[in-house]
Amino acid sequence: MNTRSSTLAVTLLTLLYSMQVYSLDKVVYGEDNRIETREASQRIQNIAKSVAAQVPMYAFRFGVEEGMAQLRSKTLEQLGICSYENFFRQTTAAECSAFLVSPTKILTAGHCIQSQNECNNKKWVFDYKVGNGYYAGKNIKVYEKNVYSCKKLIAQKAEYFNGKDIVDFALIELDRPVTDRAPLKLNLQSKITKQDELLIIGHPSGLPQKIADAGTLKSLNPSKSYYLARLDAFQGNSGSPVINAQTEEVEGILISGVEDYESVKRNGKRCFIPKICTTQDHCEGEAVFKIEEVLNYTKI
Repeated sequence: MNTRSSTLAVTLLTLLYSMQVYSLDKVVYGEDNRIETREASQRIQNIAKSVAAQVPMYAFRFGVEEGMAQLRSKTLEQLGICSYENFFRQTTAAECSAFLVSPTKILTAGHCIQSQNECNNKKWVFDYKVGNGYYAGKNIKVYEKNVYSCKKLIAQKAEYFNGKDIVDFALIELDRPVTDRAPLKLNLQSKITKQDELLIIGHPSGLPQKIADAGTLKSLNPSKSYYLARLDAFQGNSGSPVINAQTEEVEGILISGVEDYESVKRNGKRCFIPKICTTQDHCEGEAVFKIEEVLNYTKI
């Protein structure tokens, strides 16, 4: 993770990354391809229904309306993001992302949940997204029926071996079955190529659900448990499924990448904009833990 020197940068990092000590950065490659879930095709929206936000319990307010819960957090603008950037007025309640792999189990990044006690203090929310009258602000309502708790942390690893290899996943059993959406299809015999289009679904910077397509494989070492991809991903996307747009199968779990934001000075004030990687920048790429590697540690 790169070090930012300015006080403003440190403040922003503290706010954005206080969610998880082990969370690593992500970035935009070329143009920012993130869109609201409702703007995607119906096919992709159906897949997105099975992606959840990890939210701390303190962010919830229950009982504000029958059958509804309210999520409260700072907006991107309040965290120091420039007011002309995408989604700057939206709430940032999510810490990480996760996805359904069976009616009772979700997968996420291992650095997002590291103990049963930590798991007990989180909730997982499906359909935390823009819609139903919500467009901006510090609060967003979600259906209580879409809020799940942790029954058991089944398996978890978060180990980085001096850049040589990575193991980063967590398998969680929810408090009850999810009956209104289907588990995602997993590619457990990965044969991903540079010709495959990748998309990522999750909660960049804690925002309501976003979808970013046009991702590509950057490099793949068959001997390593992860590959590098060009994906528009941010803190909060950790745990997001990386999906093959052609097969609709999960190819891996987003775990780390290049630094999210960079400081700029506009009208005498400093604020932050997403870091943009062009082909000339030679950014390292976003690390994606291969989905089949999970089977080396537990049954899904």
